Amino acid sequence: MANETIQTTGSYATCIGSNNPSDSAFSTGTITAIGSAIANEDLYPLLDFKLDITVGTPTADTTVDLYRRPSDGTDQQPIPATDYLHEYVGSFVLDNATDEYYLYGIPNPDPNDTYYALNNSGAQITFSVLVRGRTYGTAA
Repeated sequence: MANETIQTTGSYATCIGSNNPSDSAFSTGTITAIGSAIANEDLYPLLDFKLDITVGTPTADTTVDLYRRPSDGTDQQPIPATDYLHEYVGSFVLDNATDEYYLYGIPNPDPNDTYYALNNSGAQITFSVLVRGRTYGTAA
């Protein structure tokens, strides 16, 4: 059927490399800017994030919280820290299992932005965060 709304998504790519911060600590993995992680990033006004926990057992109903570090390619805001929680994006609510968790439809304001994860899982866990682009259009 013509003119119906369709969604298009890209492939997941790593934006926070594998790391294992202790509880109440920020991610320590390699941080990749959105425009470098996602091919043709400018085509996607929205982002989907996937938290992939590979080692450790989080406490049920705890979170890993995602924060954005805005940048315009020249200047950057300070890196998020436990005493500087700014640009909160969302929380992955966890079960007590190594698994994958998702946040969908997060605005994509600038390709130079980077993201950081605060481990509030109640345990030291090993995880990475992946991102893909999402857009909506009209079918031909």
